[in-house]
Amino acid sequence: MCSPEEALAGIHLTSLIGSGGFASVYSGLWHGSGHVAVKICCTRPKQDGQFPARVFTEAIICKGLAHPSVIQT
Repeated sequence: MCSPEEALAGIHLTSLIGSGGFASVYSGLWHGSGHVAVKICCTRPKQDGQFPARVFTEAIICKGLAHPSVIQT
């Protein structure tokens, strides 16, 4: 597992776009050239009982995304 610094290497966060129950989304620049949105999950999400299901649902949806501007990791 990598550190947050390693995961964000080459990305300069410029502003907060929004935040929700378990993550915040930032606008940024990747390697100084491409605009990106970066989602950073909270270490202490809101405890509403739905957290595991929401994360799982989002992971399934994201796995199915296919677009030249979407980076798959």
